[in-house]
Amino acid sequence: AEKMLHGHLAASGVKVEVSLQSDLPKIFANTNQLEQVFVNLFNNAKDAIIETGRSDGMIRVSASQIKEGEIKIIVSDNGK
Repeated sequence: AEKMLHGHLAASGVKVEVSLQSDLPKIFANTNQLEQVFVNLFNNAKDAIIETGRSDGMIRVSASQIKEGEIKIIVSDNGK
């Protein structure tokens, strides 16, 4: 989703920083549904950043394994 939206986000002055734990296990999920979730999160974050008038917009994404079989993904931005 980040690669797909990179140009759109960059044109809006928004950078994306991705930090993934190096040894994340594979997960079983619907790829299309997860992609749609991330597209929506990135677009909402972009809109929130634009509302602030910031020229240094940043969306941060991190993923880490919190315990066996569970991965935590955090998406944050510096918008409203």
